[in-house]
Amino acid sequence: MNGTLACGWALKISWQCRQPGGGWELGDRRGEGQALNNLGNALQEVRRFEEAITAHQDAAAIFREVGDAHRLGN
Repeated sequence: MNGTLACGWALKISWQCRQPGGGWELGDRRGEGQALNNLGNALQEVRRFEEAITAHQDAAAIFREVGDAHRLGN
């Protein structure tokens, strides 16, 4: 991966982690799950696989909790 592309993903990860009202503050569990899923995708792109797995697992737990079978992939 070239430096410019890696930098772009690093910025996306940083932005996703700091996104104001990204579900956490609003009590929007589905939004929180989607934010974690997006974070997992970005982490995967920069080969931070363990962190990506954790983010996706956390997202899946939330999607199960709110009954969102579509985002669980069922």
